[in-house]
Amino acid sequence: MQNIVAVKQKQRVLVTVEELNLSKENKYPAMAIYQLMKVLVDPNMRDHHQVTLCGLIYLLKSQPDSMPFMPMLIPPLMDLVKQNDYALT
Repeated sequence: MQNIVAVKQKQRVLVTVEELNLSKENKYPAMAIYQLMKVLVDPNMRDHHQVTLCGLIYLLKSQPDSMPFMPMLIPPLMDLVKQNDYALT
């Protein structure tokens, strides 16, 4: 039982696009951000984390208001900071 709890704690839960109740204008950028976040939280894709971050920054800069996307971004990014991911530097 303890092993199952440990595995569940290591899994990162991403906020999906449907959970955010976004407007039509924000739906497609949110889908792109969600897919980039899936790459970012996957430890097997560590070599691609820096490029993924560049893509996220570009998407967020191109949006007039990036606040609706923060629930998708903040928790996984804080997990990566806690892990001290070398690809983020």
